[in-house]
Amino acid sequence: MVVWLLLVDTIDPEELAAGAVAAALAATVATTVHRRGYIRFQPRLRWLRHTPALLWNVLVDCRLLGVALWQRVVLRRPVTGTTVRVPFEHGGDTGRDGARRALVNFAISLTPNSYVIDIDPEAHSLLIHQLVADLPDRIPGLSADPAP
Repeated sequence: MVVWLLLVDTIDPEELAAGAVAAALAATVATTVHRRGYIRFQPRLRWLRHTPALLWNVLVDCRLLGVALWQRVVLRRPVTGTTVRVPFEHGGDTGRDGARRALVNFAISLTPNSYVIDIDPEAHSLLIHQLVADLPDRIPGLSADPAP
């Protein structure tokens, strides 16, 4: 309901009613999915220690894209993106492994320069698109604790 109110930015009765219906539907679906065990999500609290590095990478990527925009618009230089494959242990079907995959995907895709295209369990890798080519070792989230 709070997300709905933030999105619509109004407290009109119609919007409040629509938000309540949407929240009730979302809660019903979430409860059903949880009871059936379709999604297991068990993150570790210690993974939060990566948050400062993630925030720093967001700032660095903003600067990187700002420079690329300047080069493209003002200096008329071409800026090329790239697709990189980086090693990543997929893990199993446990809630912990699923949470790690989801949070690594979120961490990489949160940064403005990169987003995950594919998680390949057979190749033990991630396929990542970068708007501006950058060092693969600066991709956030890959150092998340893979231990169960």
